[in-house]
Formats: sequence, structure tokens, C-alpha cells
Amino acid sequence: MTGRAIYTDAIVTLRPSQLQKLESLGLYYNSPEPAIIYIKCGFAINPIHACVAMADPQHALDTEDLEAEQVPILSPDLTAAIVRSPERDVLVVSVYVEGRNEQALEAAMGQLHTAIVEFRNGSGRRTDVILVGDFNRHDALWGGDEVTGRRQGEAGPIIELIGEHGLHSLLPRGTKTWEGPGGIASTIDLVLTSTELADEMTSCGIHLTEHGSDHRAIRTEFDTTPPERTPSDRLLFKNAPWLEIKERVRTKLEALPCGGTVQA
Repeated sequence: MTGRAIYTDAIVTLRPSQLQKLESLGLYYNSPEPAIIYIKCGFAINPIHACVAMADPQHALDTEDLEAEQVPILSPDLTAAIVRSPERDVLVVSVYVEGRNEQALEAAMGQLHTAIVEFRNGSGRRTDVILVGDFNRHDALWGGDEVTGRRQGEAGPIIELIGEHGLHSLLPRGTKTWEGPGGIASTIDLVLTSTELADEMTSCGIHLTEHGSDHRAIRTEFDTTPPERTPSDRLLFKNAPWLEIKERVRTKLEALPCGGTVQA
């Protein structure tokens, strides 16, 4: 994240040899200096689906005006952090939902709901939300018309979360984020954001760099540059041409008719 734009590349699934995990999700920061967020948020502490921060050295990160703190969530599959800037607070959550497990889906959506509510109620400033990750569910809302009827409806709790908190799916509908054997592909990785942040999105799509995973990384960019305000001219009374004003007032008063206008 930078003071001018927010880059969120997710989700990156690392190979098991890298973290000795079957599935390891990560927030991919376009930054040569992710250590500040990485250390403060402890992204690599979750025991099952370790979430890590990685750097893209092609982009710079100005951290002077940014603060980050981890949000505790009692789940090894959710890693959340609040990034604070002078203009806003942003809740960023890396999400993994186990496939074909309705209990896990309900629990994850409940924890995300609680995190969003507590975040918004405790800020007092502008709040934005970014949920990124492998939601492992199909729906025509993000998967497009190719989603079969038997799969439609399995993402109900996700749809409810989207509606309750006014979130938007930023990936173009039908974008393939997972590629399996035999040419099978589907959309199960999502980028969900709050309305204001969705309005500031400049691009969202598959990252061009392959990371050796069956999940494709997603690059999302937001332009958070505040609109320029043109200051209006202010009149300083001490700089007013008082002699000229005095002369004009005297001339106007002399032109007025003299004598009383009240009849006895």
C-alpha cells in the first residue's frame, strides 16, 4: 500500500516445499519493504494456512504515513490487519475457506462479519474493507454463466455477507482464478471491497506473473489520491483600499436627498 495507491495482489498459493503446508495463502504487497507490515502483523504465525507478505521490488512503498496492526481472529484460515493512513483505516483480510465444508463456510463468514462490525464501530473515521482469498465456492455473481445449476446457491453465506456490508466483487465476472488438470478452470478466488473503495478501483485482474500454483495471483489497484481542492480567494480586510471606499461612500451619501421624510 502506498499513500497514493493501494496494491493488493492475492491470492498467492505457495508450493508445499516453501512452507511445508498443503495450502498457504498470502497477501502480496507491491513493495520492496514489506518488513514493517510483515513484522507488525505477524503474517507467518498461523499454523495451518500460514499467510505471508511478499514483496515486488518494482514498486516503492512510502511507510511514513502508514501504520499497521494485526486483528486477532480465532481461525487459522483468516489473517486480518488494519492499515491506517492519515485519510482512512483499511481492514485487509486474507481468506481461505475449506471446500465442501458448510460448517467451515458458516464459521468463516461469521468471523468476517464480526471483524467488519467491530472495525467499523471502533474507528470513527472513514473505513474501507478488503477481503481477498480462496473462498472455494461457485456462484454466477463472480463465476459467470458457466456456473452450473447444481453449484449455484452453494455460496449463500458469502452472498449474505456481501449484501449485509455493501461489498463488491471486483474481478470481472467469469475470470478464471483456478486451473486444474485437464484444462478445468473456475472462479473461486475473490476480491471483495467496500463501496467507496470499489469506486476508486483502477484495475483488477489476473497477475501476469506465474507463481507455480494452480491458483492465479490477482492484482488489484486503487487510486486513493484525494481530489484536489481549489482554494477560493479570501478577502483580507486589512488590505482593502479604505481611502477609496471612504470616498465612494461619501459620494453616494452626497447624492441622497436631504430633509426629513416623516410627516407630522
